[in-house]
Amino acid sequence: MTATKHPAPQGSAPVELGGRVGMTISPTPETAEAELRLLEGLGRVPVLARYYAHETSRDWEFTTAQLRRLRDAGHAVAVALVQDRRAVREPERWAAFVREVLDGVGDCAEWVEAGHAINRVKWGVWSLAEYARLLRPLAEILPRHPGLRLMGPAVNDFEYHYVAAALGCLPRDLRFGALGLHLYVDRRGAPENRQGRYDALDKFVLARALARRSARCEDRVIVSEVNWFLKDPGGYAHPFAPYAPIRPKAHEWDVDEDRYADYMLRYYLHALCSGMVDRVYWWRLVARPFGLVDEAPGGLRPRPAYEALRAFLQHFGASTFVERLPADEGVYLLRFLQPDGSEAVIGFDAFGERRAELPFAFAEALDATGAARARPEVLTGRPAYFLGVTPRG
Repeated sequence: MTATKHPAPQGSAPVELGGRVGMTISPTPETAEAELRLLEGLGRVPVLARYYAHETSRDWEFTTAQLRRLRDAGHAVAVALVQDRRAVREPERWAAFVREVLDGVGDCAEWVEAGHAINRVKWGVWSLAEYARLLRPLAEILPRHPGLRLMGPAVNDFEYHYVAAALGCLPRDLRFGALGLHLYVDRRGAPENRQGRYDALDKFVLARALARRSARCEDRVIVSEVNWFLKDPGGYAHPFAPYAPIRPKAHEWDVDEDRYADYMLRYYLHALCSGMVDRVYWWRLVARPFGLVDEAPGGLRPRPAYEALRAFLQHFGASTFVERLPADEGVYLLRFLQPDGSEAVIGFDAFGERRAELPFAFAEALDATGAARARPEVLTGRPAYFLGVTPRG
């Protein structure tokens, strides 16, 4: 293979990473203190929490109390309002839910996503007319909270025809402050996989183009849900199954915990370094079948992904992406400027493992957990961190 230059999209670099790595939380009275301690380990990352229409005022008030704690601790806060079929069929009930939640959290949250996975009938929305009806209460409520911006339309997966149609059905007096998407780049494999002719970068660029060209949306893209599902989820329902079977069936697209960590870091890097995506909220911090932390019967257990994200944020959370260096196909060498003025590079091989000709010298080489690497020049699918970088020769 020959070395090729992979320029970033025009206008996408430099990209400051601060405030772009988001996390979704779902605290309960039983888990809140432990979950918030785990979140503290990641630093003051932006957080998103969901409110469900089928729950009670007591549930919503508890979530709001936790978000206020986090806002006071320095986290940017966002909320998502999740409908069910009853909410769609009973507009007054939905409007009361939206009013109660937003009047409670509207002075501390910066984003609200109203409607969830609107292109999946299992979430209760069966037409774009029904989605437009869900949005109508926002036109009344949002003016009372000038610091709160609307994002959406929260379409799942790479179904941009539905995104375009949803943008066209917004109520006349509403406009998205950001195009919010549940963008799973490829549920069947690595984030670099293509779906037809489109890889991750193509999808991010197309999403930004939709936002930029739409009169109903500002020029901003937020991924408000993404993850990979883990092997052996402990009897929990797989997203493609209608129920949780007694003997869970393994699926080829499920991944083990180490690969989950690798894919997570690579997704964040592709999305944020593209310059096309303003923020990514990972779904989610604590969850049995797909979280950074396993909500196991014996207690909360951090998975490798939690330690990997903590190390990434420690070393690069305040860095600025500068460029992708020339490299062989499948090799990614991403150059960053650190807050202290030094340079660093993140390197990985999307195709597996190979010895790479690194066009730079470095003072220190770390693996994704922050430990020293024994063979710095051998790149794998797990991102490696090269600190104190200087050009060779």
